Formats: sequence, C-alpha cells, structure tokens
Amino acid sequence: MKKGFKTILTVLFAAVFFMSFIPARAEAAPDNTAYLAYADSAWNYQYWGDPVENGVVGTDAEITGPGQYTVSVDFTGTADGKATAGLEFAAVIIAKGSESFPGYFIQYDSIVLNGEAIEFAKNYTSSDDGVELRSNIYNHWVGSLPDDARRPDGDLTDATPTIVDPELFTEVETLSVTFTVLDADGNAGASSTPKTGVASMALVYGLGALITGAYVFKKKEK
Repeated sequence: MKKGFKTILTVLFAAVFFMSFIPARAEAAPDNTAYLAYADSAWNYQYWGDPVENGVVGTDAEITGPGQYTVSVDFTGTADGKATAGLEFAAVIIAKGSESFPGYFIQYDSIVLNGEAIEFAKNYTSSDDGVELRSNIYNHWVGSLPDDARRPDGDLTDATPTIVDPELFTEVETLSVTFTVLDADGNAGASSTPKTGVASMALVYGLGALITGAYVFKKKEK
C-alpha cells in the first residue's frame, strides 16, 4: 500500500514538475493607449483611436507612466486634403487611463495646428465613464465641470472644456498635442510600470512541484 502511494506521489510530482515549464497564460494587459479624439462639425472626418479608411491618420502614444507624450491627427490623406467643416469635438483620451492610472492628471504643454502653435485656456482632467482618462480640448456638450474634474494645483478657477477657439479650425490639415502625464501627487518624474494583472501559473506549478517533492522525500525517510 505504501509502495503504491509513493508511486502515485512520484507520478504527480513528475507531472507538476513538467507543467512548471509550460509558458504561463496571462490576462490581457490594459489598454494604456493615448490618442487625439477628433470630430469635425459635419462628422465627416473623425478619429477615435481606431484606424479609419477615409484617409484620416492618427498617431497615438503608449502611456507607461508620468512623462511627456505627443499625439496627433493628420487629414492631408483624405479626399479633401483637410477637415473643413469646423470643430465639433477634440480631446486627449487614454483608453483605460482611469483604471491604470487612478487620480493622474493630463497637463497640456502645446497645441499645434497646421504647424503653428496656438493659444489655449486652462484645462482639467476627468473621466467620462470611469474607465478612460481624458482632458477636453473642445467639448461644447459639457455644461458645467464634472464632479471628478481636477488639476494638479487643485485650482479649477476658469478651467473649461473648450480651451481653444473653434474659429481657428476652419481648415485643419494637421493637429498635434503635446502633454505631460502627472501622477496622483502631481509629479512628472519616473514611475513604476503600470500593473497589468498578469498572473503567472508557472509560479503556481513550480511551488506545487516543490511541495510535492518535499512530501515524497519525507515519506522516503520514514
């Protein structure tokens, strides 16, 4: 009986040991992509972070933590060569920013329209759904600042969801926005890599092998 029991444990040990070398399956990493969301007033040309087939080209940025990034949209490859219907909406959005970087801030450094830097007013950071993280550049649908509106200096006085003059956007060939991501304390320095929710089963199997092996060794000593 003891011999049979030892044989079973030995087989289990071998199985667990070899399973420990199987590559771990991991959960999908969160989408930390930042993009420049844009829609003209006629909704002819839009960009929402996914490739489109009408010639609009978006350049996104992968957010890895606090630091400076640039995103842009380019309309020169469209049938019109530019967006001419005026500005309906624009914002920098980090796809799952509120989940990956809770409490973080988006601070605008420059907005460049058709190669020329333009002036802009005081922005704020918020989330539309508790998942994405955004800072509106032009969003006339917002009647008042949302409850989660915030700035690193804590001062929301004169902050607005429409920080640019829409009259400047009658003929848009390119639009580029450079911004800094600040952590929840308002710092732009280095930060640890965002958690991705990766769970390594190899570690679990390896621990199982060690425990099983130790048990077999103990039984042999008896």
